[in-house]
Amino acid sequence: MKKVILVDSNSLLYRSYYALPNLSTKDGFPTGGIYGFLRIVSKLLTEAHSHFIIVGDAKGVLARSLVFKEYKTNRPKAPDELSLQREKLPDILGALSLPYIVYEGKEADDTISALTHFFERWGFQVEIYTSDTDMMQLISQNTTVVTFKKGITQVKRYDYSTFVEEFGFTPERFVDYKSLVGDSADNIPGVNGIGPKTASSLIKDFSREELLSKFGTVLERNLQLITLEDFPIPYSVLLLRVKPSAELKVLEEFEFNSLITPFLKVLGTRKVQVSLFGLEDIDRLPWQCLSDPTAVEEPFPFAFVEGEDPIRSANMLYAQRFLKRNDLGESPIKVFLDGEVRDIAVDEVLALLNAATNVSLEGDLLRLEQ
Repeated sequence: MKKVILVDSNSLLYRSYYALPNLSTKDGFPTGGIYGFLRIVSKLLTEAHSHFIIVGDAKGVLARSLVFKEYKTNRPKAPDELSLQREKLPDILGALSLPYIVYEGKEADDTISALTHFFERWGFQVEIYTSDTDMMQLISQNTTVVTFKKGITQVKRYDYSTFVEEFGFTPERFVDYKSLVGDSADNIPGVNGIGPKTASSLIKDFSREELLSKFGTVLERNLQLITLEDFPIPYSVLLLRVKPSAELKVLEEFEFNSLITPFLKVLGTRKVQVSLFGLEDIDRLPWQCLSDPTAVEEPFPFAFVEGEDPIRSANMLYAQRFLKRNDLGESPIKVFLDGEVRDIAVDEVLALLNAATNVSLEGDLLRLEQ
C-alpha cells in the first residue's frame, strides 16, 4: 500500500528547539531548532519514498478565535531565537526541494486533516508526526499518528488498535472526549466537573447527541473548536514529491555539515520517466496490469508514467493528440491508476495530466507534447 508521511512543522520545530542545545552559526544566527528538525526529517525521508509533506501554520487571525476569543491566548510569546528559526525554515525547506504546504487562513492541524482525508481517498496509508493530541481524531485503519513524547528522540505510535487499547473507545469519539475534558494547551475549558475518567465512561455510555442534550452550549462550542476541518485539496498535491537536489549549499550555509551525507542519501535517488505512446504501440503495452481491459471499449493513445512518482503506473486515457475540453463532456473518464480502473471526473483528469506528464493546457486545449 502507498504511504505518505505528514509532518507538523511547528510541532517538530518547537520540540527540536527545546530538546537541543542553543546552537548557532559563526555569525550568531540560532540554528538548534532547525538542526533537530532536519535531522528527524532526514530519517523520515528514508521511510517515505516520494510521498512526504511538511505542513505549516498560516499567519494572521485564527478562525477559532472568532468562536472563542480566549482560544490559545494562554500561550507565552515564543523566544526570539525560535521565531527567527520559524521564519527561516520555509526557505531552507525550499532550497532542499522538500514539499512544504501552508493554506491561507488554516492552522497546520486543519491542513493535515484535509490532507489525511484526501490521501485516504486515494488509497494511501497516512503517517502523521506531531505533538498535537487533536490529531488523534484522524486515526483510522489507514492512518497512524506518531506523537513526540520526550524531546524528539522518543515517540509513541498510535494506530487504531493501540488507540482503543489505551483510551477504551474508538478514535471517532476522541473529539467528544476532548470536548468534555477540554484542552489546556489551547486554553479550551472542559465541561465543569468532568475529568478523563468520567469523560471515558460517558463516551462509552452515551452518543454525541445524548451528550449534547446533557451538557449544552459548552460542549457544542468545544466540539466546534476541537473538530478538525476537511476542505478541498487540489489533485496536483498527488504530484508533490521529494525532488533530487543538485547541491546542498543551504546545509553548508547554516553549518549543518553532519547533515550533508544523510540528505545526499535520500535526495539523490528519485527519478521519474514519462513516455507517450500512440495507437501503434498498444499491443506492446502492459495491458496485463489492467484488471479489466475490456472496460475500455476501443484503444486510445495514452501516457504511461513509471518510476518513483506519486502516480505510479498511471495510464491516462484520452481521445486524440489535440483535445478540446468541451469534447470530453461531463461523463467520467476511465483511468488506470495504481492497479485499478477508476472512473474519474474530467476536470480531475485534466489536473492530473497537467501536473503528471509533459502535457500543457492551452486555453481549452489539452496539448500532448512528445
